Amino acid sequence: NELKNVGLAQRIADVSGRRPSDWLLAEADYLVKLAGKKLWLENDVKSAIMLLKSADVRISDLADASLLPVRALLAKDIQTLQQVNQVATESIALSISALIAQVDTLPLDTLKLPDAEVPAQQATVSNDVSNWQENLKASWDAIVSDFVTVEKRTAAITPFMSAKQQWLAREQLKFALLNAQQAVMQGQSTLYKQALQQSLDIVVAHYQLDNVGIEAYISTIQELVMLDTSRELPAQLDAQQPLGEIIEQRIQTLFAGGR
Repeated sequence: NELKNVGLAQRIADVSGRRPSDWLLAEADYLVKLAGKKLWLENDVKSAIMLLKSADVRISDLADASLLPVRALLAKDIQTLQQVNQVATESIALSISALIAQVDTLPLDTLKLPDAEVPAQQATVSNDVSNWQENLKASWDAIVSDFVTVEKRTAAITPFMSAKQQWLAREQLKFALLNAQQAVMQGQSTLYKQALQQSLDIVVAHYQLDNVGIEAYISTIQELVMLDTSRELPAQLDAQQPLGEIIEQRIQTLFAGGR
């Protein structure tokens, strides 16, 4: 057993000593696989491109002509990712955070006006000359009514939303905006737009639309809705499988030669 262990140690030392370039190749393979994880698990296109470029540098350092086809595939993968829609994810997420921070200060439409009283029927002009004063007033009232309408409300103005309803409206708006923020961070374009549209519906239903601040708030959400956050990622990296196969072949060759 001791002789066997010594032989194995010698074999490993021989492999690492004769082929240090294989470790660079293995590192390139690791970087390509890590790029795939960044791409599909985190939707991080920028980091995936950087990792693929680093893998290409490792392979380039080997100065091995047989690896040129792999480098060509790496170049193709990098170009494909560079053509993916570069969504300003962090900037959009920060804009939504700013909207969320404003929710508690936005004016809700909390009051409901009572119904206007039905105006009294206007007097008509009579043919009796003796009623000239009444006729004059009736004529004046008819002229004024064409330009000015006064609605009288004698009932008390009552709260339209209870304290609980106000709290619920604010929390619903925050929740919709948080969903939009999470969706854009995860590259879910459809859910992102749906969540923002839901937030718009909540603002229109429960907030004071004649308020300047609300108008600006709505405008900001509408601008975010119009942004193109869709990204079509490739199903695979073309260089990953060929690179893995080359490493496997070299490992088999090394150990076969050490027998």
